[in-house]
Amino acid sequence: RQLYLFANTMWEILQRKRAEQALEQRAAQLALLNDVASRITGVLDLENLLDEAARLTQQSFNYHHVAIFTLDRAQSKLLMRSKAGDLAHLFPPGHRLELGQGVVGWVGLHNETLLANDVDREPKYVNLYPDAIPTCSELSVPIRAGGELIGVLDIQSPQRDAFDANDVLAMETLAGQIGVAIENARLYGDVQQELAERRWAEEQLERARQDWENIFQAIGHPTLILDSEHNIIAANRAAVSASARTPEGLIGNKCYAIFHGTDSPPPACPLAELRHSGRQETEEMDVEALGGVFFVSCTPIFDAAGRLEKVIHIATDITERKRAEEALARQTEELARSNAELEQFAYVASHDLQEPLRMVSSYVQLLARRYEGRLDADADEFIGYAVDGVRRMQELIRGLLDYSRAGRGERQFAPTDCEALVERALADLRVAIAESDAVVTHGPLPTVLADGAQLAQVFQNLIANAIKFQPPVGSDRQRPQVHIAAARRNGEWLFSVRDNGIGIEAGQIQRIFQAFQRLHTREEYGGTGIGLAICKKIVERHGGRIWVKARPGQGATFYFTIPTDGQRTV
Repeated sequence: RQLYLFANTMWEILQRKRAEQALEQRAAQLALLNDVASRITGVLDLENLLDEAARLTQQSFNYHHVAIFTLDRAQSKLLMRSKAGDLAHLFPPGHRLELGQGVVGWVGLHNETLLANDVDREPKYVNLYPDAIPTCSELSVPIRAGGELIGVLDIQSPQRDAFDANDVLAMETLAGQIGVAIENARLYGDVQQELAERRWAEEQLERARQDWENIFQAIGHPTLILDSEHNIIAANRAAVSASARTPEGLIGNKCYAIFHGTDSPPPACPLAELRHSGRQETEEMDVEALGGVFFVSCTPIFDAAGRLEKVIHIATDITERKRAEEALARQTEELARSNAELEQFAYVASHDLQEPLRMVSSYVQLLARRYEGRLDADADEFIGYAVDGVRRMQELIRGLLDYSRAGRGERQFAPTDCEALVERALADLRVAIAESDAVVTHGPLPTVLADGAQLAQVFQNLIANAIKFQPPVGSDRQRPQVHIAAARRNGEWLFSVRDNGIGIEAGQIQRIFQAFQRLHTREEYGGTGIGLAICKKIVERHGGRIWVKARPGQGATFYFTIPTDGQRTV
């Protein structure tokens, strides 16, 4: 009986010792937990927090391997964010596990703790590096925040039965503290990110404000920012200089009081108009305070509710431009008057010269008829010179008369069939066409708004020149070919008259549209040298242009345009 009592007492003592050791171990674990928790709580950078948590857990509890995974919900994977211990070097940066893969993946999928004290008997265990990892026991614990899984804390040991209930409880407690720390770090990171974005936005706003201020001040015209009641909110340097006041002397005053010296907006004030129209308004204004004429624009700025909030008021000095415009108008008027007088003079002179020249021509021809062959040879030659001179003078006067009439434009524009005009011109030129054996063709031609008689003269002059300016007979001459065409483009009709004649030297092209400018002698090609000048004047009266493209020996193509809307010049 005494032996039984002794054995029972020893067993009780042993149990008490074990309980005391368990309490001591638990107390030690709690102390370690408190130490780890206190040290990671102050770490607010997430990466540093995870690295510190893994390192402290491995060192404090003397575990063989510790790893912390975070959940990537978008990809349904667990990312190893930190690691510590003897196996840390085996796992590459960015190591990931699928949810459900291995012990860690199972915990991430089911949000439950899993203890495998003999991994050979745990079907969920997966050894990714069997030749390098000697794991026999593995404990994986979910890391939660607000009851939601955010990661997994994983510890491993090369010994079987390495973890007990105390380890499970300790790691679950630590996982909870890590979860809180992670949330705090994330919140801190979010706050820091928001603060950084706010600082960046404020810097951009300040930079934009400064850029706007620099641009506002750099505008070379007096520029104001006004409210809807004409009060000056801001003024740039040009406005301050023009007003001869300080910036403070402008702010808050009515713009019309400062720059017009009135108690109310002046007539045609663009801001007053803007308040009614709600859109940009402009006006030319004589501003006595600034000593000139200004082009004033007022541009509205509306608030989010669509109410007029501010107005950008810019005054551009156009005094010199107005003076130049007035001078140009006077010069244009004087030039038009002078041209009209010259045309009138040319018309009257050429018209009035016809009668005395006709009398001289009659008497010279009478001399030629009566005395040809009755005097000596010199007299006959002199009389021939006189007759030829009178004839050429008559041609020049008729040309001058035609030229003056081309600019007078006595007939109104009317719809004119160009095909009919070309056919009329060909009928008038039928003798020249027959003598030169020329072939004249044309494509479809439009009906335009024009002076028919004048436009017919353009076609006739261009076709006549195309037939006339051909290589001399007996040379390597081809049969004259002339083609007239028309195409509509850019609001006008483009006409062309193309020939296969002698062409034109590049340096002579500018001369051919000048009156009485001849490129050849009268013995080579007849004429007065005024036909193309008449064409130019007629085309310009119709609001068009005329030009030529030509090369010596390769023919020429004359182009002229007639506006489709019948626009004309006076």
